[in-house]
Amino acid sequence: MCPQCQAEYDDPRDRRFHAQPNACPNCGPQLELWDRVGEVLSKCNEALIAAADAIRRGQIVAVKGLGGFHLMADARNDQAVCRLRERKQREEKPFALMFPSLESVKAECEVSPLEERLLRSPEAPIVLLKKIANRKSQS
Repeated sequence: MCPQCQAEYDDPRDRRFHAQPNACPNCGPQLELWDRVGEVLSKCNEALIAAADAIRRGQIVAVKGLGGFHLMADARNDQAVCRLRERKQREEKPFALMFPSLESVKAECEVSPLEERLLRSPEAPIVLLKKIANRKSQS
């Protein structure tokens, strides 16, 4: 931590006292896109744009977070999903999907009133939903 963040972390009167993670733009995490051997390809906004572009092209992107790695792929791309299932050895177990809105979830999945309430709740848990029968995702 930089001296300012360390001071906040050590001061029991500060709202960031012993807050983990405690960091600022100077000492906090940095966004970088790496290749398979660990070479930095791009940083900051360019890294985010390049990662999104790679996902759109059907590649799998690993995102390092506090709890480990999250593997991201375009769920509408059957080849990308198949590769991800092969690599994770997950032929049947469902993957977690992210949608931008409840309306987009309802376009792809059956959502009961209870499931909608769960999805709208502050806890926002992962909810297993049934795909709308005979529905092919839009690319």
